[in-house]
Amino acid sequence: MEATLAAERALMAAMRNLLSEAAQEFARQFAASQGELDRAQGLLAEAIESLTASFHGLATGTAQHEAELAKAITALQFQDMVSQLLSHVARRLEALERVMRELDGLAGALDHDAATNDLPAAVASVTALQGKIAAALRSLPAQTRNNPVGQCSMAGGDIELF
Repeated sequence: MEATLAAERALMAAMRNLLSEAAQEFARQFAASQGELDRAQGLLAEAIESLTASFHGLATGTAQHEAELAKAITALQFQDMVSQLLSHVARRLEALERVMRELDGLAGALDHDAATNDLPAAVASVTALQGKIAAALRSLPAQTRNNPVGQCSMAGGDIELF
């Protein structure tokens, strides 16, 4: 009985640590996603402002048409950058969703195990799920590390498309 209680306590401590780790990783991933969305919105606003100014310049005279057209083309390239940023955010959120599904599986297993009162099966079930969740959490940084857009400005000559 004492060994069972010790195993149960150890499992509960491991689960608390795992849930704490999950919460911390989710917070990091959501903060990074928010930063990427903020950057995308800034790029979009800057590009629209530049595009509007360029089109006004095109309408005012022919001597500056070439320079204004170059600015307009640079401003239009924001779409590719924003699309890449949003795709990266989507990948980040998909990775988080996979971890959350594992956590949901854990909750279901805990409910099932509590209803059956089969402690050895509960320990085995939770231990297996704990390993899957821990592996999913450890894989998050690698799945979301490579942001395809490194710039934060649409200044002329700064466009790097991949």
